[in-house]
This record gives sequence, structure tokens and C-alpha cells, in this order.
Amino acid sequence: MPIIKNYQSIIDEFTKNSSKIKFISHLAAKSLAISNTSDDYNKHNVLFLDSSFNPPHKGHISIIENAINHYQKKVCSGSPNLNTIVLSLSVNNADKIHPKPESFDKRLQMIDLLSKDLYKINGENVSVLICLTKLAKFTDKYEELKKYLSLPDSGDDIVVKSLKKLQEADRLNLAFLLGFDTLIRIFDSKYYKPKTIDESLNEFIQGSELVCLARDNGNDDILSQEAYIESIKSGEIDGVPKHWASRIVILNPIKDENSKFLTTVSSSEIRNSLGRYYGNEGKNEDIDEFLSKRTIPSIKDCILKNKYYDN
Repeated sequence: MPIIKNYQSIIDEFTKNSSKIKFISHLAAKSLAISNTSDDYNKHNVLFLDSSFNPPHKGHISIIENAINHYQKKVCSGSPNLNTIVLSLSVNNADKIHPKPESFDKRLQMIDLLSKDLYKINGENVSVLICLTKLAKFTDKYEELKKYLSLPDSGDDIVVKSLKKLQEADRLNLAFLLGFDTLIRIFDSKYYKPKTIDESLNEFIQGSELVCLARDNGNDDILSQEAYIESIKSGEIDGVPKHWASRIVILNPIKDENSKFLTTVSSSEIRNSLGRYYGNEGKNEDIDEFLSKRTIPSIKDCILKNKYYDN
């Protein structure tokens, strides 16, 4: 199990070189295998979660676990549900021209903790990769990832080597995990002008699946999200081909109050609460209990020990 020792040096090295994507850590599934059958249900799923992870929280875990469960239901009876989780940290963002690299090392440390937790829970048939990217748009990340996995082996770790073999054998199913707000932004034409949405996104949409976790903030949120997908199916979204709806998976994990709560957890909520706590405004709050509901113990302890988000 590799250990990331110096997070800042990794960030510095990546930002200075010409690489657009870099895998920096891997945790290999206990059983890496390629299915012998030829149908889509037995493909190896690459669950790509790109986020600011500022900080990582249980909402991130929820979409990953629900995606794993979704694909488990599709595999042939008796076959393992093989997945590779990719936790991707962008040092650039389509909506933020000037990123703040001074915080990336802290985020990377917490992503490392998240990866170990995910592996501990799912390690039998799930590998976990951490990657850095300089690409802001999902289309660019898709193209670079496909390109990288098509390159000859260059001393890659065991997980990436396996993915390259699977890519060569056309055994990969690439799934981008995202929130509903991100899904809407993907279909916003302002990110692609002067090209059309169809011209810009067709290869990306046809070559991957968009797996979106439904959220429930009340006010008929679930119904409005379902209605949005129906509007794509009926061709009502300007510039978005209606057959693209078949490439979108909406996961509805709302089974109880806790699962409903996890769809509403946000990094900004955690940061704001910590800001109040450090600034004495929230000294009466039980910050330990607050964080325990929203993130995993190792990340909670890391935040409080190092006083992260103390502005």
C-alpha cells in the first residue's frame, strides 16, 4: 500500500511539468481480472469522481457507493463487480480562473485519507486511484484519460497497467460521477462557444456515462431533476440531442432520513461552520458531532488537529 509522504512537493512537481494528468497513488483490488464474456454488463467500471474535495465528505462517499451498487445490479450472475475509483483533484476549474494552489496539499492529504477508507470498505473488488489534473472541462479530462490509457506501459503501477490492458481489450466502462448542478453546467453552451454543444460533447457523451446522484433539499427537488432528464429525452433542451439521455444515469438513494441527509452535505457548509467555530461565533456548537455527521473520522481528526479552514 503506497504512502504519500510529501503532499506539497507532489503538487509543486505536477504544476511545474507539462503533464496534464498524473496518477499519484494506487490501492489495488485484491482480485484484478478481465471478464471472459463480451457483454457490457461484465465490463470493468472506472468511476471517475472529480471534485475540489475541500474537504472530502460523506456525500462523496455516498455517490461512489451508490454507483458501485448500481453497476453490481447489472453484472451477470456469479460475476464480480469490478470497479476502479478515481479520485481526481483539478488544479484548474472552468469557473475559477485563478486557483489557490496553497490549499491543494491539504486537500490531497484528505483525499489520501478518503482513498484508504474507500479501499478498506470495498477492497475485494475495488481499486482506488488518486490523480491530479490541470484540465478544467470534463471533455478534456475524458480525452486525456483515454489517451493516457492508450499509451504503452511506462512503468505504471499495477492498477494503471490493468486499466491499459482493459482499454486495449475494450473492456472499460468509463463513468463520470457528478452532482445534479454539475450535470446542468455540462450542458451549458457558454463553456463551448463558438462550437455547439453537440460538436463539443458528442464524443465524450457517447464514450462514457454520466452518473448523477439525486439530491433532496425539499421543494420537489427529486421531481424537478427527473423532469430535466425527461426534457432531454423529448428534445426540449436546446442543443442537446435527445438520445443523449440514454447515457445519463440518475441514482435515487433516498431510502431514509440519513441517506436523504447525505445528498445535501456540502464542502462549503463544512468550511463555513469551521470558520464560525474558529472565530468564536460557534464555540457553543459541538463541532466534533457536526463533522462526524458529514465526514469520516480520519478526515475529521485531520481537520481539527491541523486547524484546517481557520481563516
